[in-house]
Amino acid sequence: MKSHLLRNLGVILCAAAGGACSHTVKVYEGAELPANRLSVIQPTIASGSFLSDVNIRRINGKAVQDGLNPAYTVLPGEHVLNVEMAGKNPGFGDLSASRAINNISFTALPGHDYKVVGDIQDGIGVVWVEDKASGEKVSH
Repeated sequence: MKSHLLRNLGVILCAAAGGACSHTVKVYEGAELPANRLSVIQPTIASGSFLSDVNIRRINGKAVQDGLNPAYTVLPGEHVLNVEMAGKNPGFGDLSASRAINNISFTALPGHDYKVVGDIQDGIGVVWVEDKASGEKVSH
């Protein structure tokens, strides 16, 4: 009960701070492992012709929660992400100009952090995975 209240308080504080907070969600089975034996995947907000919200819906077929900018820890290896992207229409508040769902795959390396990036190009949602340190596109 106490941890539930603390988590809710954290959600409220993150929302009050503009939603810029991040938390980590474990998406692998078994005991906690050190960071150098894991990979981290995080959605981003990209800009292009529209402001785009990138939301990871599934990792390897398993539904995941995508509230408050989570980072997902996974074991190294091949991963398939089901990603939803909504392009915001500037000047129209939260109304989506375009929405797309994509499946992308990549091979995660131990100790690496990755970001899922998206853009709306000519009305079509395009997403990819980049290594955070190098900026290299790693999805295929």
